[in-house]
Amino acid sequence: TVVGSANLEAERNAYQRERLNAQLLAERQRSQPAAATPATATTGTAADPASAPAATAEQLTGPERVRWLTALYKRTDMPKPRNALGLAKDLEPDDMEALLLTQITANTDSMQTLATQRAVAVRDHLARLNIPLGRLFLGAPGTPPTKGDTPWQPSAELKLGMP
Repeated sequence: TVVGSANLEAERNAYQRERLNAQLLAERQRSQPAAATPATATTGTAADPASAPAATAEQLTGPERVRWLTALYKRTDMPKPRNALGLAKDLEPDDMEALLLTQITANTDSMQTLATQRAVAVRDHLARLNIPLGRLFLGAPGTPPTKGDTPWQPSAELKLGMP
């Protein structure tokens, strides 16, 4: 049985930043012409984001990151600072990022989903090592207590038992 864990207090900021990075990558993909996506050349449909080449937040740096951050900020429906005419103000990239981060909720449900994703990743890795899926189970996600002075670390626990 594989049991994933997540801790809301320890992972809130990292979770929000990762979600923002995923939104930036999605904004970039959404804005690309349909002909540029690999799947449209053969099927005529938009590519599945899950099957797209693995892109990381590190790939969005400098001017490219600012471009997609600005596009996401303008497209996001949220309260924005206004000028005297009532139009949304142009903000610095750090300020846009801070406002967008406040819109990303990190709660116990999102942490349970994250813990489950960790457990699934470990289970899938074990399955690739030729362990039969019929012998691998997912346990309920949890938050293990911290041990002593060591800070909490993301993890997935493997419990072995006899059927």
